[in-house]
Amino acid sequence: LFPYTTLFRSAPYWNQNLKSLKAGGKLILIAAQGGFKVEEFNMLPFFTKHLQVMGTTLRSRDNDYKGKLISDFSKAALPAFAEKKLKPIIYKIF
Repeated sequence: LFPYTTLFRSAPYWNQNLKSLKAGGKLILIAAQGGFKVEEFNMLPFFTKHLQVMGTTLRSRDNDYKGKLISDFSKAALPAFAEKKLKPIIYKIF
């Protein structure tokens, strides 16, 4: 079980993602390509596992914000990739 999970397709995988979180986990939603509505919503996991949900999207942000985000990422993460401290998880190769 994961302390955090990040996803791009929110609604279709809502229940699966909640199940993947351990106690105290945070579900971070980045956009909602799969839709915004969850047909059946069970709040019990939020209470029993003390979960948190955060959502964001870059679409509504201005270019200055997006530029700063890219700059911050470049400074913080790119060296870690170069040093092999961070590694991408490749789901599938086409």
